[in-house]
Amino acid sequence: MNFFLSAFIFIFQISVWDKAWAEEPDLQPEPQVSQPAVEDVPPEEPIEQPIEPPKEPPKESAPLLSKPLNIKAGATLQNYRYEEPGLISHTGILIGAWLNWNYEVPYYKGGVHSEINTGHIDYDGALCEVNTGDCVDYKSKTNELIIRLSHRFGLEVTETFQVFVGLGYRYLFDKGEGAGFYRRIGEYWILPLGFTTSIMWEELNTKVVFDYEFDYFLSGQIESKLSDVNSSYSNVKHQQNRGRAQRLMIGFEPQPDLDSPHPWMFYLFYENWSIPQSDRAELFINGNHSGKFFYEPENRSNAYGLRVGWAY
Repeated sequence: MNFFLSAFIFIFQISVWDKAWAEEPDLQPEPQVSQPAVEDVPPEEPIEQPIEPPKEPPKESAPLLSKPLNIKAGATLQNYRYEEPGLISHTGILIGAWLNWNYEVPYYKGGVHSEINTGHIDYDGALCEVNTGDCVDYKSKTNELIIRLSHRFGLEVTETFQVFVGLGYRYLFDKGEGAGFYRRIGEYWILPLGFTTSIMWEELNTKVVFDYEFDYFLSGQIESKLSDVNSSYSNVKHQQNRGRAQRLMIGFEPQPDLDSPHPWMFYLFYENWSIPQSDRAELFINGNHSGKFFYEPENRSNAYGLRVGWAY
């Protein structure tokens, strides 16, 4: 009996274990379809970048004009002194105008230079009686007029250095105030020789020019119109074929561009003239020989001043 009871209990336990084993879930992983993982990512906060002020475009210099400016013109102010040593002097301020025209041909560079200066200046000297030769000290005013015209033929040695030779003409007029004065008119033909050189001042876009001219006298004369004093007197012409002059100038020429197509130009200058005593010429009275001979004394003049002008 006990045997059958024990066998029954054993069989019952086995059946219970089989049922539990059958109901135990399969622990093997099931195949799964991969899907992208979706995560809640918080939005990124923008990173603040320093804001730089807008940069100005580089300042470019105004483009230069391609067409050269061939005409320069302007005004002149100078301190002038003419003297016949030990006799008379003319001193004062002259004002004037100048005009230069430059051109270029295959074999040389040419230039036509002209100027006119005038003034009402001081006369310090003497009045002399023609017949006796007696003189008295006298001070007054005199009117002065100087005209100059020259043509240069230039040869370019380098881009910044040029030598030149030319032909020039100088006209001189003066007449003092008072009954004892007469007109004096001088005309001279000269041979200009010299050189011109320049450098660029890049920071100011300006050309600095240095010009030297030596003037050699070819021929000349001065006429004293003594008939202004006495109608019976003839006018006397004195030949002056010797003499020389020098002219020095330094100039500042801003270069033309689209912002300033006609720039101002400035020049400082100095010049001197030296003319020896003329030949002797006879005075005629009423058309007859008087036996009186006159000459123009040695004379020299100096001038320095300022030129301003424009380029066209």
